Amino acid sequence: MTAADAYIDAWFQHFPEMATFYRIEGKSHDRLTDNTPEGRAAWQAVEDQLLADLASIDAGLLEGSDAWLPYGILLESLEASRDSRVCRNHSWNIDQVWGWQIYSGELATAQPASSDEEREWALARWQQLPAFIDNEIGNLREGLAAGYSAPQRNVVLVVEQIDELLGMDPRESPLFAPAVTAGNEAFSVALEQVIAADIYPAMQRYRDFLVDEYHDKARTQISVAALPNGEACYVAQLRTFTTLPYEPEEMFEAGKEAVALREEQITVVGERVFETNDLSEIRMRMIEDDSNRFGSREEVLEYTTAAVNRAREAVPLWFGKVPEADVVIKPVPEYQEQSSTSRYVPASDDGALPGTYFINLFQPEEQTRGSVESLSFHEAYPGHHLQIALAQERSAAHPVTRYIGNSGFVEGWARYTETLANEMGLYSSDRNTLEMLSGLPTGMVVDPGIHAMGWTREEAIEYTLSKQVQWTPEAAATYVDRIVVWPGQMTTYGAGELEFIRLRRQAEAALGDDFDIREFHDQALGNGSVTLIMLRRQINDWLESRE
Repeated sequence: MTAADAYIDAWFQHFPEMATFYRIEGKSHDRLTDNTPEGRAAWQAVEDQLLADLASIDAGLLEGSDAWLPYGILLESLEASRDSRVCRNHSWNIDQVWGWQIYSGELATAQPASSDEEREWALARWQQLPAFIDNEIGNLREGLAAGYSAPQRNVVLVVEQIDELLGMDPRESPLFAPAVTAGNEAFSVALEQVIAADIYPAMQRYRDFLVDEYHDKARTQISVAALPNGEACYVAQLRTFTTLPYEPEEMFEAGKEAVALREEQITVVGERVFETNDLSEIRMRMIEDDSNRFGSREEVLEYTTAAVNRAREAVPLWFGKVPEADVVIKPVPEYQEQSSTSRYVPASDDGALPGTYFINLFQPEEQTRGSVESLSFHEAYPGHHLQIALAQERSAAHPVTRYIGNSGFVEGWARYTETLANEMGLYSSDRNTLEMLSGLPTGMVVDPGIHAMGWTREEAIEYTLSKQVQWTPEAAATYVDRIVVWPGQMTTYGAGELEFIRLRRQAEAALGDDFDIREFHDQALGNGSVTLIMLRRQINDWLESRE
């Protein structure tokens, strides 16, 4: 067994939910991740052993072989995970974006329950959730004792989400999803009993702990630098998410340059739309243009569906390979709307669960047509769905290259496709193109601004609103609150996009008239979500082969 084989087996063993999300054949779906100190130690021991195994391999001997890809992806994943241990994320893991109160609902949707055995698995797993929640309380209590805590604002957001969940009838809870798909009344009764008698009381304990014991002890500073070893944590998180060797100050300066460049592009399109190249005037006209907004949630959903359908039809002209799996569009659950964002969830391997674009329909009157279109292209075609589905459908590839991704590649690609969609003629108007361009790469500035430059929440929101002028104050606050709990992640959109653009320009210059956009895209996506350093090597090798 290779190190990559050992890793993927151990990964699905230690994080059994991932086997459920992908519907991996031969796996049971009856456990949750062991979030006890012993469980974390066991996983870290696996990582350390695999790192030692990789250290004994001469990487030069893997050049040009099938082993080069899994080796490179595995090495980066293991080193990044090891370096991020300094963060002790489990000690302050109160997350309104992807905390257990969100994650468990998504897991419920993926949970198989079509047979007696699968329904037994579901009940067994759900019966473990109260202990998992209690372990989270223990981890947070231990974190407080060691000087680790989440910011108070994020604590409030999670409490609000849990209050909404506790206010639901058990049969209306997202946790009841397996019973909805199973259509078995005996199972429905049993699952309802577990939710009402076991899970809800555990949720209440967690909620009361946050309110009565945790909130007043939580930190008022939002920067991860406020935590022990926080500066080292941020450097490690930047590397983990981007897979590039950025220092915080370097990211901050690169972000300001990227924002300024995009603002120049806004003035060019703005002159066509509003007959002025004055940036302030363009922004004011965009804000005042109510004709570009929506009247209802249904209208947003219809507009999104039309954009996705239009993009689906166009992709074969720009990609040699397109995924067989389709994507469906669903609204974000209402209890998540005010604190979460739109997102893409990949399809399961067995095809039972399609790729899903969850769109946030909150405050439709504040959403703009251009931003809805660009987000549709980002999340579905030619963005996340196309890229991730192609990676999954590489059935002969090593599982490490199919399931282990990184945000720098995935989000960078999706951001790149927002402007690619303009080349593809997918935007309905220049006005919508202008909205897309107005989605500035502010994450490269705000993220290090908060976590390395000492920005307050108010300063981060103020900067965001000064640049993302089409956003409401509520949207800017949601954006900043997400950056607070995911240090480093929001930089990946702009930093990854710049990498894809740079490599495309390199290929265009090297190949001249022989450049084929379909071939470039196939080369970029052909090996799954490789690290961005590996992507550079991948494109360079391809160009050398064309000489």
